[in-house]
Amino acid sequence: MTDGGRVVYRDSGCHAFESHHQRRVLKIAIMTRIIDESHTASMRESYAFWKATRARKLVDYEQLKAIANEEIARIPECAGYEVGIVAHLPDETGCNWDIKVTRKGDKRGAPRVREAMLPLRASYNLRADRA
Repeated sequence: MTDGGRVVYRDSGCHAFESHHQRRVLKIAIMTRIIDESHTASMRESYAFWKATRARKLVDYEQLKAIANEEIARIPECAGYEVGIVAHLPDETGCNWDIKVTRKGDKRGAPRVREAMLPLRASYNLRADRA
């Protein structure tokens, strides 16, 4: 109900008056808080991305390929597999490379090859001239 430019709220017998100016200030305050929270969340995501990218050791293509194939060779189920490195833009984790199987071994080893690359993807990035 309105009363001369003011909104009157009636709930459980209590009365409250709120001017048009107060409502606008409240809306601005709420909108500012939402914007601030989304900006803060965005900054946190950017920092997490930066931290993930910066924490990796930079290596060239041949080094990374050798490291990946050495890791695979340590796993008996992956006997016969070899991988190459495929450069791409950094993904959501900050990693700028992936693998491509260049020689296959036993089918049962395929999931283990992927698993073996997860710690490497978290630890290494290709140098910028190859990424």
